[in-house]
Amino acid sequence: MSLRRLEGWEPTQVTTYEYDSAGRMVRSVTVREPEWDPEQAAIMVALGEVRAQACPGCGGHLPDTTQGDGEWMAGDAIRCHRCTALAVSRARYAESPQPQALLLTAHRRGGGARD
Repeated sequence: MSLRRLEGWEPTQVTTYEYDSAGRMVRSVTVREPEWDPEQAAIMVALGEVRAQACPGCGGHLPDTTQGDGEWMAGDAIRCHRCTALAVSRARYAESPQPQALLLTAHRRGGGARD
């Protein structure tokens, strides 16, 4: 599906009817505007190029992240407490039948189940 279709675009279509000498319709031809025009195709090609140059580990742009030696330093770790809660829940249900089928949730203490 093209980006413009996701944004609500609908193709236009024109139907032409042909009639014989007695006035009976003998043929109809419908021409629909193509979904993939050159601009939409270029967007997808560009997306493919961006994805092809992304590091599978960190998602960084490989031409930047592979240049030089020692230019990158690890920062201080930060913790996502929602991920921690989900990991605890995942471990709790690890031995249950088909644990991959469980949809785990996490929410703030004292709050409703939003996420």
